[in-house]
Amino acid sequence: MSRRLLTYICIDTSGSMRGEPIEAVNAGLHALLASLRQNPYALESVYLTITTFDSKIKDVLPLTPLEQVVLPEIVCPESGATFLGAALEHIAHAVKRDRIMTSGEQKGDWRPILIILTDGKPTDLLAYSEAIPVIKSLGFGNIVACAAGPKADASYLRQLTDTVASLDTMDASAFAQFFQWVSAAVASSSVSVGAAGNQHRLVIRRRPSGRFLQRIRGCNAGRLRLGFFAFCPPFVRYDKKNKFMAIIRVVVVRKMTLCRCKK
Repeated sequence: MSRRLLTYICIDTSGSMRGEPIEAVNAGLHALLASLRQNPYALESVYLTITTFDSKIKDVLPLTPLEQVVLPEIVCPESGATFLGAALEHIAHAVKRDRIMTSGEQKGDWRPILIILTDGKPTDLLAYSEAIPVIKSLGFGNIVACAAGPKADASYLRQLTDTVASLDTMDASAFAQFFQWVSAAVASSSVSVGAAGNQHRLVIRRRPSGRFLQRIRGCNAGRLRLGFFAFCPPFVRYDKKNKFMAIIRVVVVRKMTLCRCKK
């Protein structure tokens, strides 16, 4: 059995998500699935679970290989609490149950990914505070959170992860941008997985064209110093102060080049 990249998606379905917001989330999930299925490494390694939380916690999609996923339609009750703490407890139990650890006989699964989307703050604050250290102890490779809408309190999510996206609105366009970001994060992890398995790595020591540099948000090509350069998608880190990349690891997938920057 190949090593898996377990990806847990946790979605707020409290009453405030009812209507256009949850419809936009459903559309975003379909776009995410379509995008990931275009990535050969994701198809080989990603397993998805979708859990919803309001006053109840539900696994609307049990752990399923990416190529076999059939997305359910997520619905919201007319009213309901935001039991994010209980949802994290549920996720922690699922990770302990699902993840195959490395042993002397076999290599285990890759470090899992957790994605959280909410439009408010946890109703069960005590359970949430107790669940945070448990989640952090599980060794997630990436935890991505989204605070959607004006009533969302991102400060609670930042107690769990530094990777928090804040959406001012809850329309289809805003959620589409978030799920594009999620797709890039998961695809990046799956490409890294494939690279680790196949050892296909290159290092580029040349200045890129202006067209490539324009793809790096906020980067001033005229002030870049000499160093290691390559095309970098939005999820790549770069030094804003000194305007240069220190080390770039490049993975070639067919005709597409994905790059990651090491601190």
